[in-house]
Amino acid sequence: MSYPNISAKERFFTTTINPDSFVQWWMALKNNSKTQPILISGQENRTTSNFFKEIASKLGFPSYFGGNWNAFWDSLNDFYWEKDTTFVIMFNQADNLLIDAEKKDLLTLIEILNTAFREDEAYSEDSEIGGRFKIIFQVIPVGSKIVEALEETSTNYLNV
Repeated sequence: MSYPNISAKERFFTTTINPDSFVQWWMALKNNSKTQPILISGQENRTTSNFFKEIASKLGFPSYFGGNWNAFWDSLNDFYWEKDTTFVIMFNQADNLLIDAEKKDLLTLIEILNTAFREDEAYSEDSEIGGRFKIIFQVIPVGSKIVEALEETSTNYLNV
């Protein structure tokens, strides 16, 4: 199976491939020595509490992680990004991500990731696929709340 190309300079991507194909794409990326894909289910992370628990576990945040947006920013900022590896955080069924939280929480997530990306710009030349981390949202084709949030925060993204 052929998967979308994420080698563009953009850091945020959306895709409308079905959830099963998305998981297969994640498994294919696991076989690439230059990427470390991290799969996060939007369906299982409808609240900030669940999101913070899963992201802390998947990214190996310290045990003292506070489970709030400030702690997320601090932990993400302190996270050790391996120089030769691109972390690809993949949100399956992303339109369910933080759906039971306030709208500002999704916007805050995107704004924090955008800020982290800007700070990572100095390292983007070191990676074959344009940066040390990328975000891929698997979304519904029409009326995606993720796409709306990306546009509301003036985030550059590429639909693949």
